[in-house]
Amino acid sequence: MQNQQLPLAAKTFGCEWSNRILVLATVGILFLTLYPFRFDFHAGPPGSVFPLFLGKSLKPAGFLDGFLNVLLFVPFGFGLAEKFREHGKSRAFTLGLVLAVGALLSYCIELLQIYIPQRDSGWEDVLTNSSGSVVGFVFYELLGRFALRCLSSCENFLEALLTPWRASVLLLIYFTIWFGASSLLQRNTRLRNWRADALLVVGNDASGKFPWKGTVNAVQLWDLALRKEVAQQLSAGQPVDTGNPGMLVDYDFSAGPPFRNQRQISSELAWAPRAPITADSGLLVLDGASWLTTGVVVPDLIANLPKTNQFSVRVQCTPAQVGGSEGRIISISQPSGFADLTLHQVDANLVLWFRNPLSANHAILGWSFPGVFAVGRTRDILYTYDGSNLSLFIDGKQEPLTYRLGPGTALAKSLRRVKPGELEGYNYIYYILVFCLPGAILGMAAIHLVPPRVVACLWLACGFVIPAILLEWILVSTSGRSFSFEYLGLSVLLAAGSFLWINSDRWTQVRRASEKATSIQTIISRGNGFPQ
Repeated sequence: MQNQQLPLAAKTFGCEWSNRILVLATVGILFLTLYPFRFDFHAGPPGSVFPLFLGKSLKPAGFLDGFLNVLLFVPFGFGLAEKFREHGKSRAFTLGLVLAVGALLSYCIELLQIYIPQRDSGWEDVLTNSSGSVVGFVFYELLGRFALRCLSSCENFLEALLTPWRASVLLLIYFTIWFGASSLLQRNTRLRNWRADALLVVGNDASGKFPWKGTVNAVQLWDLALRKEVAQQLSAGQPVDTGNPGMLVDYDFSAGPPFRNQRQISSELAWAPRAPITADSGLLVLDGASWLTTGVVVPDLIANLPKTNQFSVRVQCTPAQVGGSEGRIISISQPSGFADLTLHQVDANLVLWFRNPLSANHAILGWSFPGVFAVGRTRDILYTYDGSNLSLFIDGKQEPLTYRLGPGTALAKSLRRVKPGELEGYNYIYYILVFCLPGAILGMAAIHLVPPRVVACLWLACGFVIPAILLEWILVSTSGRSFSFEYLGLSVLLAAGSFLWINSDRWTQVRRASEKATSIQTIISRGNGFPQ
């Protein structure tokens, strides 16, 4: 009897969507405008003394940018209009509040964007965002009630259909599909399609087209990802007694020629195309006319890296020029120009590129780190890749940015041209796609749960936690990276957040109905003369 009454209650309490729309619109706005959430509060607006004045946007104005800024705030204006109108506010009053709140939110976001280096701030965005809020108000006045009735009808139908047992079966099928797709997508981060007939080159690539000028003190390469503490100590020039597990290449150029690999994995380095006329024994000087190469292929080196799907590479170098330079410091490449891995300098920027299905024929996926090089300044550079995440250490300090390759990047590449600065965002979006819908399904099915509460809580906990653990285990086993509690927590948070989101209006309506019932009961009791 109780279950039969639930759809009717859901129909009564599921008519208003203001909380849901406002929460979803606000979260979407904050994510799309403040990502990657890295603030530098030492920065300031260009051409303005006082940050509150914002200033003029530096990005070129275009119709598409303006249209997207308007579109971004339309749901927010729609939700605000519904919220105010359901509380009995007049149309004119609601329009004024929607415009004011939209402008205030946009201004606060633009103020925060001043301190995000990757973002651009200006009054133009405040104007277009505020216009979007007004468009949302107009849309609500024209079609809002009809759209909300349709949404409520669909919700009531799903709530009647999604019993806990049916929801469990549906989620089992849903996650099985996503887990299979995640494993296939994560395989694109593996070090595949490497050519075994490549050479190891220092100061150029095997084609000889990208000479680098400067001095190199050491080159080391491992077939594993180094721990953070070890990487920091090595790049700081501190001795680390680890027995060098996984080290394949270790060239120390301070002793002068012959340049032999101390690990005896790959061949001895020789000058190409000819030895320089003068060479100091204690300093490896690369003048752009000569470089070092193994001369013969290094299949043993190349076979190890794809096998472990991990690597670490360390270089101690000092550039001889910065402006107008584009040279390969080290590379694993063929004379035809086909490369497996390159670490190179572009002006003052440091760039690492390595081959996998995501980066093949996609040079833009090289990780460029700005402002690393200066003429005559020695840098100790160490990259480490764990099968999914690439980290950079310079002179003993880990750089805050991480180059993440996950299933989200592989999915995004099938839809658009991916960029290194957006890789982490692709992963966030992927987890949103996987876990938000299940949380909403659990939220709609939860109205059918009956006591005991312990069983209901256990059912919900399993729905939140077990899929998150399984997905993390699948990605770890596919890529070889370590288990990430960060991603595990993100998965649980997204599922729980969508569960709370789908129930946000229902709880408000239940509370109002409870208050109304209490009020009616009070009136009846007074009329019957019962004491208060």
